Amino acid sequence: MASRTGLGERLRRDGFFQTSADLPRIVELDVAALEPNPAQPRRRFDEAALQDLAASIERHGLLQPVVVARAKPGDGKGGFRLVAGERRLRACKAIGRTTVAAIVSDGDPVELAIIENLQREALDPFDEARAIDRLMRAKGYTQAEVGRAIGRKQNTVSSLLSLASLPERIRDEYPTSDAKVGRSWLIELAGLGDPERQLRLWDEAKRGPVTVRALRAARKAPSLPRPRASKALAAARACLKSLDGVDADGLAADAALREALAKLKAAIEDRLG
Repeated sequence: MASRTGLGERLRRDGFFQTSADLPRIVELDVAALEPNPAQPRRRFDEAALQDLAASIERHGLLQPVVVARAKPGDGKGGFRLVAGERRLRACKAIGRTTVAAIVSDGDPVELAIIENLQREALDPFDEARAIDRLMRAKGYTQAEVGRAIGRKQNTVSSLLSLASLPERIRDEYPTSDAKVGRSWLIELAGLGDPERQLRLWDEAKRGPVTVRALRAARKAPSLPRPRASKALAAARACLKSLDGVDADGLAADAALREALAKLKAAIEDRLG
């Protein structure tokens, strides 16, 4: 039979506010004593957004405490380590606050930092993918296990992890680009599996909208065959050999040949960068 513990027995921690014993504990901590989170999922902080947050906190107060865990021996002189709330902590520092409200958690700091950000949808897709990959490596999780830990389906985890296969230029440019694309678009782009086509479509997206439907159509379209490098080199050597029989006087007298060779030279130099 289910326990029918009375409300009076469960609400025994705080006689004034009558709060339940299993609620998280909120403390006030010195900002300077908080150790940073080495597993912070977010890699980029928008300074303008931080200024807006700082102004809001200064006007209305900190409406959502940061999350901390007790620091392990040797972590530093601070007694607590930040788990989640890096933006809130930075904003508090910016307006000169010396203390911050914090929830003390006993959970795994790596998991909590990622989950807190995912629940607020505060990470860009690449930060999210890197955070999931870091959690899998740290805990030895499979995709299914990490999905259960962070509340994501396995196919969603797999799709996010595929973003690591996109060209480095796309991953570097995405946080500050003008391309109006989201996670679904990037996952479709990763499914192309052709870096050259991915970069071309990415550049198109920076100039204007490229829909997910257009990406799916591009995935179905066959890639154009590209000549092997060895064949291109053999053709270049054959071209040079055919010029062996043309002396300087003959070349000087043939304007059409000189023009064709000049265009060929310019094309080769263009390919060589």
